[in-house]
Amino acid sequence: MRRRPFLAGVSGSAVVGLAGCATFDNDDPDDDATVPEVEDDADEVESDGPLRIATYSSMVTGEESFGRWLTDAFESAYPDAELEWTVPNSGIDHYRQRASFGAGIDADVYLGLSATDLALVDDVEIAREADDDADDADPNDEELPADGSLFEPLDHTRLERRDDLREDLEIPFGGGISDVVPVGYGYVTPVVDDRELDLLETESLADLPGAVADDGLLVQHPRYSTPGRAFLCWTVAAAGDDFLEFWRTLSDGDLEIRDQWTDSYEAYLAGDSPMVVSYSTDRVGAVDDGRDLAGHRVLTPADRGYLTVEGAAIVAGTEQPDLAYAFLNFLHTDEVQTELAVRNRQFPAIEPEVLDRPALVREYAVEPETPVTIPYEELTTNLESWIDEWEREIPT
Repeated sequence: MRRRPFLAGVSGSAVVGLAGCATFDNDDPDDDATVPEVEDDADEVESDGPLRIATYSSMVTGEESFGRWLTDAFESAYPDAELEWTVPNSGIDHYRQRASFGAGIDADVYLGLSATDLALVDDVEIAREADDDADDADPNDEELPADGSLFEPLDHTRLERRDDLREDLEIPFGGGISDVVPVGYGYVTPVVDDRELDLLETESLADLPGAVADDGLLVQHPRYSTPGRAFLCWTVAAAGDDFLEFWRTLSDGDLEIRDQWTDSYEAYLAGDSPMVVSYSTDRVGAVDDGRDLAGHRVLTPADRGYLTVEGAAIVAGTEQPDLAYAFLNFLHTDEVQTELAVRNRQFPAIEPEVLDRPALVREYAVEPETPVTIPYEELTTNLESWIDEWEREIPT
């Protein structure tokens, strides 16, 4: 198998181009990993250069990351293919800005899209038309289609396991049938270090500011982070129009805001704060990494957590649609869904009646009784203004 830098680039927050590049070699593939069987004839799936996958940092961070394992597995199943990963520092906002200036997207597939990501780019066609004559575009990038859409409409007949996917996980986009296929899901919740907080309890999310005032909380910026946006939406769902007052109370305490989940979680592990906004699958990772579970209690106020479905979409204008569909189908194989659950700490998108959850997930993951969500239509109308208001009011 060909070896080359695993992570091709880390996109900066500038509207055009890459602000920097982080590379490291992938010279130690997991030779003992089971290669998923694929229904495609791998030899007939053409590859015209690397398939570029955009995602978030934790997907590809670390020797045991899901992204690293997935690269080895996919390239073993499709010997002529190469995967190349890119991580935009500002998440989906990076591509939204590029599209608003008529610039292209340096990816063929986006893996890890949530409803809040999509809500921020739902109106990109309007922005594209407004700046259609912008001269800031990078001539080396692919141009967007004339309508400015970021993602191709999915041909669902090409999704081999569409009937095995959980129907309640469909991610709407653009007001019609989903252009994003679900890959996994989880619940955003606080995670608490009981060694520091002595069995903190909260009856509802409204109790959290009092705990933060005394002990501290690490959160993510809602502009740049999926769990950060999910937590902001949870506060809106809980407090309504008074959500900013909730945040002002939080910020009066020991509140620390990081741009990305990876940064905040590493700070949590380093002991910077005894509480962090993370996921209800946190203990799966703690057990897998051999950490003390006393430092990883999932807090689900009123048995609630904010439901976050993550999916994959094909970027409009890709020159490798066949390979992109092969990648989407590969994500739904039993082996990949199982590795996703453990390595990326997510619940599989395949129906549990069809695919058994891994033992670690069954034993240690927490699935709140009452998922919290905000309807997609409301997100497309209000999310941008909620973030704008948050940025004006909350010091970062």
